[in-house]
Amino acid sequence: MARSLNLSPSPSTSTLSLSSSSKYSYLLKTPTTLSFPFSSHHSHSHPLTIRSSSSATNTATPTAPTSSNQFRVDILSESLPYIQKFRGKTVVVKYGGAAMKRPELKASVVSDLVLLSCVGLRPVLVHGGGPEINHWLKLLNIEPLFHEGLRVTDAKTMEIVSMVLVGKVNKDLVSLINKAGATAVGLSGMDGRLLMAKPTPNSAQLGFVGEVARIDPTILQPLVNNGHIPVIASVAADELGQSYNINADTVAGEVAAALGAEKLILLTDVAGILENKDDPGSLVREIDIKGVKKLIEEKKVGGGMIPKVNCCVASLSQGVRTASIIDGRVQHSLLHEIMSEEGIDLLKERLITQDDFPWKLPIPSSSGNVAVEEGGGGGGGALLKYVGGVDVSYSKELDAAEAASTAACGCGSLVVLDVTTPTLQVVYQDFSLLTNFDVPYIPSFLAFREAPILLQLLQKMKNSGNPFYPQLLLVDGNGFGLACHLGVLANIPAIGIGKNLHHVDGLTESGVRQLLQAKDNSGEDFITLTGSSGCVLGAAMRSTKGSCKPIYVSVGHRVSLNTAIKIVKMICKYRVPEPIRQADIRSRDHLQKNSGGNDGTLQ
Repeated sequence: MARSLNLSPSPSTSTLSLSSSSKYSYLLKTPTTLSFPFSSHHSHSHPLTIRSSSSATNTATPTAPTSSNQFRVDILSESLPYIQKFRGKTVVVKYGGAAMKRPELKASVVSDLVLLSCVGLRPVLVHGGGPEINHWLKLLNIEPLFHEGLRVTDAKTMEIVSMVLVGKVNKDLVSLINKAGATAVGLSGMDGRLLMAKPTPNSAQLGFVGEVARIDPTILQPLVNNGHIPVIASVAADELGQSYNINADTVAGEVAAALGAEKLILLTDVAGILENKDDPGSLVREIDIKGVKKLIEEKKVGGGMIPKVNCCVASLSQGVRTASIIDGRVQHSLLHEIMSEEGIDLLKERLITQDDFPWKLPIPSSSGNVAVEEGGGGGGGALLKYVGGVDVSYSKELDAAEAASTAACGCGSLVVLDVTTPTLQVVYQDFSLLTNFDVPYIPSFLAFREAPILLQLLQKMKNSGNPFYPQLLLVDGNGFGLACHLGVLANIPAIGIGKNLHHVDGLTESGVRQLLQAKDNSGEDFITLTGSSGCVLGAAMRSTKGSCKPIYVSVGHRVSLNTAIKIVKMICKYRVPEPIRQADIRSRDHLQKNSGGNDGTLQ
């Protein structure tokens, strides 16, 4: 069975990736990657390879996303398949370095962990606290000393390490995670005998620096299973109760192995292994295990990178499926790493943004849509006849409804219209009442919450062999979000219809309004939305004569923007295209009848 989420030379390999998550663009770039393949038999004879994309960083300082909104949209547009595939899997994150020193990086790590927990992954956080320890040592006039990347720890230093890691850093992180909306539980290696320590072989040089003698995850498993986030300080004691400072990378690797984690992620302060540590352009592109050992011997890989590489190799050999060392100096590098793997690649490969459908378009006439064929997506099939619309409505008393297990707090709807009839007749409708939501409402991440609900309605209709199954789906939302996901996952042409503009890539409502006003005298009723990056994100259009407020049309799947605009014009009686309008009206009506209370639609 494959043990790797990333591409590797063999389908039966485990992978360690050292990634440089240093550049973001409209579609997330593949990071520079260092991969350690190991066979399922844990042989140490396999090569170590580095894979690097052409977008690898050439500067010492990583670039940040140009817009936090753009970053969220980028992640949303590609991440759903990964979330669905790896929901319920454990991810162990080691947190330290620059990400602990800079408030904005700390905030991004915390929010990333909470988001991963919200969408069903099971994160475990193992932390160091080097910068904080150094700060307190300095206050006490104690000079920090290091040997081969490990802190030299005498009795006095050990007391400070324990005080800072367990009493301050750990509790600060727990508080931040709880404040952000998840439930964190702070632990050290001494709690519940989670870790048993032993002195290192070179304890004469290192003092009270320990290794993990054994690990008992009994205390962790219930926490992880119940959706809590364990936060573990890398301090443990031996059989006699003597405390030891254990490298946090090592602890993270052992915890990941004991929990059978899907992934181990180590945040660091560098882009990867450099041939020359003073030259960011010397990033090593490809190397085998012998080469890595040679670099270590030549002291080209040294300091804190040595325990990181060693712990990744050890964790892979104990069954962890993937280990990654990523650049923690970039905001949301953790999310970027999680959302940029197999699920991302699958969606990107399957997403089609040009016309690719087997039907032809009807040409509208003054009396309604008539069955006159026009060139379509290259197929010689039948006329476009059945167009679906989907929507999810929510109770205004959502919190109270969710508290009552029998009360409906939401309703998903699927309606299908015959667009060849003058009245755009509704020929099919179905609903799914919801008493709880697995995923909470998070702005810009609505696809995580709604896609599974709507996919079930589509699958139910398809399995029944219903003759009205839609040839095209209109989705209340932007094409690069929910419409993309539904289109790809249901393999159906899809168009996104937004009621409000997402302020991404330099687009603003006032700017769009000015552009539309400039079109008033030209007779055109739409403008193409082109962001500052030059990327076409969709179109703003007045769907009916006299409409003051535009709608926003964007590509979902297998329909080009030009074709999407033509179709929307055909099926609008009012501002919102009729399939979506009917799905909205009927879902709210169905929810009200079955919940006995007020309802409303989440915009």
